This record gives sequence, C-alpha cells and structure tokens, in this order.
Amino acid sequence: MPDTAANAITEATSVFLNDPSKTRFTDAIMLPYVQRAHRELQLRYHNNGISLLNEISTTITVDAGDLTLGSDLPSDLIEPKHMEEKASGETTYVDMEQKHWEPDEEQTSHLRYWVWREEIIQLVGATQDRVVRLYYLKSLTPVSSTSSTLGVLNGLGFIAARAAALAAKFNGQNATLGQSIDMEAAVFLQELLRRGTQTNQGFGTRRRSFRRKLRG
Repeated sequence: MPDTAANAITEATSVFLNDPSKTRFTDAIMLPYVQRAHRELQLRYHNNGISLLNEISTTITVDAGDLTLGSDLPSDLIEPKHMEEKASGETTYVDMEQKHWEPDEEQTSHLRYWVWREEIIQLVGATQDRVVRLYYLKSLTPVSSTSSTLGVLNGLGFIAARAAALAAKFNGQNATLGQSIDMEAAVFLQELLRRGTQTNQGFGTRRRSFRRKLRG
C-alpha cells in the first residue's frame, strides 16, 4: 500500500523522536511538519527536474483571437515545458516555439508561439480556433490529513526524518537533536535525487521533433 502521512508520523516519532506512543508529539502536532517536509521534497524534485513531476495535459481549446491561457491551465501546474497545437479534428500536433516575449507579429491560422510570463501562458493568438497540448511539471497532491498518501516512491524516509527534525527544533526546542536528525534526512534526500537523476539519464536528451512548423 502507498505510504501515508500517518506512516511518516509514526516513523518520525518512533525512530527519531523517541516518542512511539506520541505522548509529546501527537498526530496534530506532527502533521504540519510532515506537510512542510512534503513540500520541500516537491521543490527539490522540481529544481532537479525529476521525472516524477512530468505530466501531459488534456486537450485545451484556444478560441480564435485569445491571447492567454490562464484559468484553462491544469490546476496542478508548476511550470510549463513544451506546447503543441493542431486544428480541431486533426490527429497530428505541430510543435509551438517558446519565446521570452510575445513576438510582434500578425495573427495567422496557427498560434506558433507561447510565452510563460506572470504565471500565465501568453499567446500571439490565431485567426482560427486551435487545440493545444501542454507538457509540464506538476505539483504533488498536497498532504491534507494523516490519511493522505505521500505520492513519492521511497519518499517516506526523508519526509519522516525532515518532519522529525523540524518538530525537534521548533516544538521540542532541541536544536541539537534537530540538526542531528537533519543529517539523516540529507542522506535520504541524496539517495532520492541520485535515483531520480539516474532515471532521467536513462531516457537521454529529448530530441527535437522533425515535424514541420507551420507558419500560416
């Protein structure tokens, strides 16, 4: 079964905090620290491009003349990486080109370009409706309760150790113990990132598509 926040709390209190009965460090006290450790692991994965966060959106319709994608973006989006477009009813997508700023060009029947700015995808727009598909880095499902799954294979060790370190420092007022536990968390994190990096390297560098980029 997938590891849950409850599993992380049990390991944190039993292994690192010497409180297996949770007399001092209750579930209610520990849950915010597990949530913080979970968010930290997500950030580490994001910064290191770990493939666990890779996702592809469902199709998104861009109406003729639309210049942005905001509310239509996936709710778990962290960062867009690539976009493709096609006409409704077509089967083959055409690569779009990412730019730093929106090009000062007239609209054509194709969108052609996209810009990630102000946490919105900015577009030049097209004279016809287009369908786009977005490749992006997603967020993990947030930990909201002790029954929430962690969503990270082998992530229990880091999350438990990091949560215990935070609890020791900020609730137990024991900075020395917290620093000691953090050293254990760092070992777990190093192994997670090493494994994730090796997995990414196994795929090699993503080659650019040779599909023709239509200009109108």
